[in-house]
Amino acid sequence: MESIKSTITKYNNVNVFIFDFLDEVFDAKYKSEERLGNILKIFTPIIVFIACLGLLGLTYFNVSQKAKEISIRKILGATVISILFLIIKGFLYLISISIIIAFLISYYVSSKWLHDFPYRVNLSWLPFLIPAAGILAVSMATMLTLIVKAAKASPAKNLKPQ
Repeated sequence: MESIKSTITKYNNVNVFIFDFLDEVFDAKYKSEERLGNILKIFTPIIVFIACLGLLGLTYFNVSQKAKEISIRKILGATVISILFLIIKGFLYLISISIIIAFLISYYVSSKWLHDFPYRVNLSWLPFLIPAAGILAVSMATMLTLIVKAAKASPAKNLKPQ
């Protein structure tokens, strides 16, 4: 590099010799993207955990509001699975709407973000469907614990006058 610099300054002493290595230029250019990826890796599990706590609280509230209804249905011969579907049906509707809204927003934001790169990639549906299935599975697992516990509870305890 010194020999190149001395040769260039010998023939052209008006302009200053400045050089950069290509790998350093690319590293500097994509450092912010790498930082964003690291931040998302840290905060995504925290956000999912907080969302599950909220869903658990909402499920607990809903099950406690319907405790007498669950007990009466159980006395009349309802199975645990029928009670489970009765309560989950309303939640599935809300979760499905939230997944669709999140899909549309994330598709739009991802398209805008990828548009700024020199080499463009076409977005496929798979990166959006896999997290949607994961969200649905985590939501169901979160709700099933409370709903099954309420469906297996003794009806006499819930119907006792207070």
